[in-house]
Amino acid sequence: MAQAQRDQVYLMDKELRDKCNNAKVDLAVAKGEKNGPEIARQTDIIKQTCRQ
Repeated sequence: MAQAQRDQVYLMDKELRDKCNNAKVDLAVAKGEKNGPEIARQTDIIKQTCRQ
């Protein structure tokens, strides 16, 4: 049971890390394209998913 909980925590953590990394890449692309709304959207995702 404890192992199942650790596995679930690991998978949730990995999902957040993946979302964070994807948002960072998308933010760089949006900055390159000077796409203001997309920059704001990706910045928001980074705030929600990346650990500070």
